[in-house]
Order: sequence, then C-alpha cells, then structure tokens
Amino acid sequence: PPFSAVFVSPTGEAWVERSVPAGAPRVMDVFDPAGVLKARVTLPAGRRLVGFGNGVIYLRHSDASDLQHLERYRI
Repeated sequence: PPFSAVFVSPTGEAWVERSVPAGAPRVMDVFDPAGVLKARVTLPAGRRLVGFGNGVIYLRHSDASDLQHLERYRI
C-alpha cells in the first residue's frame, strides 16, 4: 500500500506514514480535518512517531544497545 500507518493528532490532523524504501527516513503526510494536505514531514533518521502532545510530537528511536529513547519535537 502507499501508506503504512495513520495517526490522528488532538487537533484532528491525520498524519499518514508513507511507504519508503528500507532504511530511508520516515515521511509523514499531514492532512487537516477536511482532508486537505497541509504538509509533508520527514522524520529524523531512525525515528518513529509514537504520539502527540500540546504543540509537540513524540518520536522513538533505539540506540546501538537496543535501548529505546523518547524524544519531543515542537510542531
């Protein structure tokens, strides 16, 4: 499929994860509540979207020891 996951933010935006080649950074299409494409966001390498907060997104990544880290980014 052309996408692999859908997340909905507290403001009603749909963040749709696009299919990308293996090892490539994840790309998210952001749609407003009316379904209009607002933005395309490329996540930092090795990060995965896991949630939303007030004006922020939370991303997860694993280090070389397989320890998982939670990061917060302002949107």
